[in-house]
Amino acid sequence: SPARQQAYKDVPDDVRDAAQRRQALQILGLPEELCDQAGDASASLTMEAELLDAAEYADLQGDGQTLLRVFREGKAGAQVVSDLSTVSAHFRIAKLLPNIALKDTRMGLANTAEGLVMRADKTREPFEFVVGEEDAAEEGDFVPPCVGRSLLLPPGGGTEGM
Repeated sequence: SPARQQAYKDVPDDVRDAAQRRQALQILGLPEELCDQAGDASASLTMEAELLDAAEYADLQGDGQTLLRVFREGKAGAQVVSDLSTVSAHFRIAKLLPNIALKDTRMGLANTAEGLVMRADKTREPFEFVVGEEDAAEEGDFVPPCVGRSLLLPPGGGTEGM
């Protein structure tokens, strides 16, 4: 963005490149030794990796900004979600690469021998909200507007059971 370019205009290119490499390594959870500038640039590095999971996302806009992954198809013949539909749903918002949950409606505190811990609670009631009016929810029942928007995104619309 122009604002970012303006903010970093006095930073030398090699420092900016090194910072971007370090940030990428941190996001991927790789050791910083891979970014070592003092080492021989022509030296080869051998790494092994094991693929634990793969998921397919649909790029809805074609720009990489809006990705959609449908975990399971909804019920056939069920009512399709639209603006101002009242919806009852569990949702989870997580950072994509590290998969750290920022909000999970099924998580709750449980008392264990080690003290209080966060655990999935299958008895928790789903959140009920109106699509397009998430901001108007009562205090403590906040549903991020992106949850309602995501229900409108699937081709054919979101339905019960998704």
